[in-house]
Amino acid sequence: MIVKVRFRGPIAARMSSDIYEIKADNNATLNDVLINLIREHEEVRDVWTSSEQMDRDTLLLRNDADIGLFDGLETKLDDGDELIILPLVHGG
Repeated sequence: MIVKVRFRGPIAARMSSDIYEIKADNNATLNDVLINLIREHEEVRDVWTSSEQMDRDTLLLRNDADIGLFDGLETKLDDGDELIILPLVHGG
């Protein structure tokens, strides 16, 4: 299956593309897709070294809904799902 991943906010400028298409096995979880994303793309790996770190540092949306409404990183994905990764911005 193919899952689309989009970066939003200031982190998008650090990525080489607006959208990534990640191949995953059927019944893959969000965790599986994020691990593939980190493994396959150096610019992502330069920012995050694990899916847990990405989950802690960003708002992750599956089809426009917060993954916290599902099973977090263990959320099962379907072919054609879209993930949005939006960094949490802290000001002061």
